[in-house]
Amino acid sequence: MKEPALTQTANLPTSLDLGALYSDYLRTLGRKSSRTIDTYRKAIRQFFAFCSVHGIGFPTPSDVEDYLNGLKAQGKTASTISVYLTAVRTFFKWGSRRGILPDVTEGIEAPETDRDTHTKGYLQDSEETELLTLAQNSPRDFALLFLMLTTGLRTTEIVNANVEDLREVNGEARLYILGKGRTAKTDYVKVGTEALSLLKGILGGRISGPLFLSESNRNTTDRLTTRSVSRIVKGYLLRIGKGDGYTAHSLRHTTAVQILKTGGSIEEVREVLRHRDVRTTEIYSHDLQRERNRSEQRLSSILMSSLSRRVA
Repeated sequence: MKEPALTQTANLPTSLDLGALYSDYLRTLGRKSSRTIDTYRKAIRQFFAFCSVHGIGFPTPSDVEDYLNGLKAQGKTASTISVYLTAVRTFFKWGSRRGILPDVTEGIEAPETDRDTHTKGYLQDSEETELLTLAQNSPRDFALLFLMLTTGLRTTEIVNANVEDLREVNGEARLYILGKGRTAKTDYVKVGTEALSLLKGILGGRISGPLFLSESNRNTTDRLTTRSVSRIVKGYLLRIGKGDGYTAHSLRHTTAVQILKTGGSIEEVREVLRHRDVRTTEIYSHDLQRERNRSEQRLSSILMSSLSRRVA
């Protein structure tokens, strides 16, 4: 059905009709991935909730900016705020094209946040070794942690990986994955010989199905869930004394920092982690630079030495 052209004389609503507009809009997202649809649904519902709480009948551009600034005040990351803005923007652009809503998001940009900080910690060399040592009694857990530390895979990418996604191309092992925002497994990570050997060790001759299986007594043929992967990784992190600020994502962060530590470039990190924006990748470089900056200790030693000479 052809959408009506944008009309400038539209009788614009004074309140948001969640029952009609919201449902109609969601039906237009059919071509997007289920994860994207879920994210957009959550973001738009949250925006409507914001309008309801503040008694906003129909939002203005200023209201949208207040909403975004509120997300920033809640500690949302720049990438999260950007996604939420995109979701709200697509809703109003859809309504604008149909001539039923004005685009109150036109020209609005997400508020600046501190891109040089990261909410998740990363592991030092000795901590990586300690983590893997603890997992040696579980071949599956050991292979899982080793693969995540050497490839930077996200938990969702681990969960969606199948045995048949592991292929040899030009003499190297590749694991084809469903990358963030993708609808097909077109992205891949290169699997080192050591990681490949570990994976073959847990497959037990399987040639299809989930790469990582649950070890639950009731679900030994089911794939791990994202919650399970997060729980497994968090369990090992806690055992090496890594609590607040350390999650499964910390292993991805560790991969990035280790690439830089071993002589890799920012571009190599971007390729491995599959970042679209190199500014996201630069966060890891800044973290490493800050770690290597010993200015505080140098100043502390100089000042104490000066005091000691004066007292003597």
